[in-house]
Amino acid sequence: PGIVPTPMWTKIDQDRAELFGAKEGEAMAAFIQQVPLKRAATPEDLAGVVAFLCSADADYITGQAINVDGGFEMN
Repeated sequence: PGIVPTPMWTKIDQDRAELFGAKEGEAMAAFIQQVPLKRAATPEDLAGVVAFLCSADADYITGQAINVDGGFEMN
């Protein structure tokens, strides 16, 4: 997935702030500004795709990459 506010992203943000002498939150904001939708993903954004892939509606889908990243991959 794209950027999802999780403990991992909090740690990345803290580490980048320390490494580059920035304020906490700046790294996350910079990443989010690169996402065409200008927001982080939510667990609900991912859950819908997961539910679809687990359903009978996705029975004929095999070996595909489905990007749930607000357009970041295409940017």
